[in-house]
Amino acid sequence: MQLSNRMRKLASLVTKGNRLADVGTDHAYIPIALVREGRIPSALAMDVNQGPLSRAREHIRSSGLDTYIETRLSDGLEKLRSEEADTVLIAGMGGMLTVRILEGGFHCLDTVQELILQPQSDIQEVRKWLYVHGYRIVAEDVAEEDGKYYPMMKAVPGREGMPQEAELYYGNVELQRAPDLLCACLLKQLAREQNVMESLRRCGKEGTKRAREVECAMERIGDQAADIAEIACQMGGAPLPGRLHITEMTQAAMKMVGGSVEAFVKSDLSLAKRVAEYDDVVDGLFLQVKGELTELILADASAAGEALDLLMVAKYLERIGDHAVNVAEWVAYALTGSRRPEGPEESGERT
Repeated sequence: MQLSNRMRKLASLVTKGNRLADVGTDHAYIPIALVREGRIPSALAMDVNQGPLSRAREHIRSSGLDTYIETRLSDGLEKLRSEEADTVLIAGMGGMLTVRILEGGFHCLDTVQELILQPQSDIQEVRKWLYVHGYRIVAEDVAEEDGKYYPMMKAVPGREGMPQEAELYYGNVELQRAPDLLCACLLKQLAREQNVMESLRRCGKEGTKRAREVECAMERIGDQAADIAEIACQMGGAPLPGRLHITEMTQAAMKMVGGSVEAFVKSDLSLAKRVAEYDDVVDGLFLQVKGELTELILADASAAGEALDLLMVAKYLERIGDHAVNVAEWVAYALTGSRRPEGPEESGERT
């Protein structure tokens, strides 16, 4: 069995002699390779789904290693007991899911010597979590596969001060095992981000205007997110019926913003189209929240102040969704000459 370049680099970060817990193991390739090479004495191959775990079990059995590698159905670190593992490996998952798994592991992480992490997104949030919770990063690496780059890191207990924002996103260059690959990764990212702007500017005066408006839209999204945060800090009291749908609305707006940024970075028309289509979801949730809060005020006048605050939050979320659609439309304009991702019709600017 040949490990992929990404898996090989992840395996190389595991300290020799450590017992491994591989979270989200899928086929158990890394535990099998490390035990077979004599690098580790034993491993736990863990997954939240029975299907991947069954595949892992078959690979382990066919490798003759079922005495050394145990499979365990577990949502993240939930079923890992204290002192069962020296190394925890979490790879190939989104950054926020990685954070959630770590948050759910406080019952066992105090006896774990090292974390090997390879988030697919939001890597800055993973690094931030590590620093906040008393870890320090001791090694960084990057793997390249099929033209894609996969940053990864090793962290051990030991508190350090929060680094600068650039380090949260890109890591400590002095700890980087593959500085050339990191450089190539950053250059590719910069090239993607510049692609749409250059396409817009090549469209002449109108395109230059659109490029500036993309930047303004992202600034407005940031401003309105700050307004929401300010209201949230001021609010108190018992939960209101509208909060549930505001949570859904928040998730929908975040999905639109993330999709519009990804469409911008990747110059992806299909992503831009999905953002535009999702606008109806946010608008529908806004009407639902507005109706709920109106009913609440009519039923209990004393709740009017907090209900109005929630209504403002909902309005800000609706505007954030509109700005995300603007970005998606400008991406479409750069790629097709039409502002609308789904067709040639013109659309008015949203504010």
